[in-house]
Amino acid sequence: MSPPFKDIRLPDSVLSTVRRSTFHTIENADISDDESLAHLVGLMFNFPEREFVVYLEKGASLTQPLRRALDCQVFLCTQTDQEYFRHPNGASHDFVRVRRGKEIFDWERELTVSAKDFVRFTLVLSAWKRRKLEIEQHLEVQAQKSSSPIEMKPGLWGFSIDVKKLWTLVKSKLRR
Repeated sequence: MSPPFKDIRLPDSVLSTVRRSTFHTIENADISDDESLAHLVGLMFNFPEREFVVYLEKGASLTQPLRRALDCQVFLCTQTDQEYFRHPNGASHDFVRVRRGKEIFDWERELTVSAKDFVRFTLVLSAWKRRKLEIEQHLEVQAQKSSSPIEMKPGLWGFSIDVKKLWTLVKSKLRR
């Protein structure tokens, strides 16, 4: 018996380009407080190669933390797309773009008639915010490096011991 697909021949080059990426789908309501905003900023800082998109119901207002971050230019909106709808499969954070008048399937026509419209914003972390976070990260690393309780400075026998740092070091060792 021959393999089931032996007789099927595909062209040598079916696709000329394949793009592989990771993206985060965020709904407006997901950024409801400063904690969720800080989490998003952290993700955008740690994963700059990823794409971050926010979906907002057409006619609705952005949440206060998200509006504040955009106004202060923590985020920059690089692209705005319309004609997005929640996918009818019911999955959370799953949206599909259907252009009115260019629907192909019946379910697409149903969406454009009966479902709520969403606007998609592509966000990036601004350069100044990225620099600020890099500086904070660098200072934190430097502070951890200098947490040695032993200091080489004039004192008895040429060095001294910082008792507060020693106590912090001992507590962290005991916790492990």
